[in-house]
Amino acid sequence: MGSCATRIDNDVDEVELGCLTNVGVPSCAAAVLEDPQTNKRNPELHVCDPNYGPSHRVGLEDAVSRSRLSIPFGDRSGIVHYPVDSAAIERARILLTIYDPIDHFRSTLAVPSIRLVEWQSLD
Repeated sequence: MGSCATRIDNDVDEVELGCLTNVGVPSCAAAVLEDPQTNKRNPELHVCDPNYGPSHRVGLEDAVSRSRLSIPFGDRSGIVHYPVDSAAIERARILLTIYDPIDHFRSTLAVPSIRLVEWQSLD
């Protein structure tokens, strides 16, 4: 991910993770807030932004790529209660897993002689 920094957002309910890198941003990431004292973890947050286009550099384009991720630990409405909340956020750590595609595939399904009148609803 490169060089990263974190901060608490303005309304104190998310950790903002920002990274700078010169090798490109990964297509997908999974982030978890964990309290190392209690081993409690918040639900994993998955973010994907796949870009399958060719990489073209333009002369005035930045040499550094930026990525941002907001990881929630509080819910101002009070509906969601996180295991790692504002009481534990000072000692929490972020576990980050990054993913990039390694292969692509195409699948085809052929169903011979099916008629729509034979389908039934599962209600």
